[in-house]
Amino acid sequence: RAVQIGDERCYDIDRLTWYEGVLREAVQEARPSMKISQRMSKQATVLVRALVKALPEDVQVESITFCKATKANFQPRMPFGRIYMNVHPFNDDVKTAIKALLTILNEKPIMNFVLGHNKSSPDTTMHRDIITRVMTRDDSKVMTNLYECPRPKCKCQRFLDAEDLQKRRVTSLAQSRTCYNGVNGCGGHTSHAREWRMRIVMPDWKK
Repeated sequence: RAVQIGDERCYDIDRLTWYEGVLREAVQEARPSMKISQRMSKQATVLVRALVKALPEDVQVESITFCKATKANFQPRMPFGRIYMNVHPFNDDVKTAIKALLTILNEKPIMNFVLGHNKSSPDTTMHRDIITRVMTRDDSKVMTNLYECPRPKCKCQRFLDAEDLQKRRVTSLAQSRTCYNGVNGCGGHTSHAREWRMRIVMPDWKK
């Protein structure tokens, strides 16, 4: 049976419901092992492995690229706007699985973990990382962590991965763009990457 969800057409409502069920159960099973005293990368690794295990083995894509609208073959709508992605290979079953995954990641409290508390313009770095890893069945260790801007009096937070921290300098994206905690931060201050590495954050996202 076909179903219309917003302006996104998923072709099998029964399959969509089943995907949502197994993914929601996987999140519930993973949450006790996602301890807020641990780095977010370690918690995310637990979550990704649970979600990968929950999906059938034949549900897998070679690549997902987050891109501009003109290059996207899938444009699901989220509360904060559309996500533009190019998925390969792309078929109805893959689209249904991604739609179910997006629904589950948008449910509290796991939404607080992957997107933070900045609802209008969230930091989607962890969100994109988890989607990509689950759909490509990459259950290796997640390398993305949350950091607080090192600038004095600025409390904005953002996700950085290993590649970001290998750069010489890192730019804060708070205030006018995206951040995890939704504060009015420094709005573009650039700092040495080593200064960010010293300010890792482990928020209580379960509240």
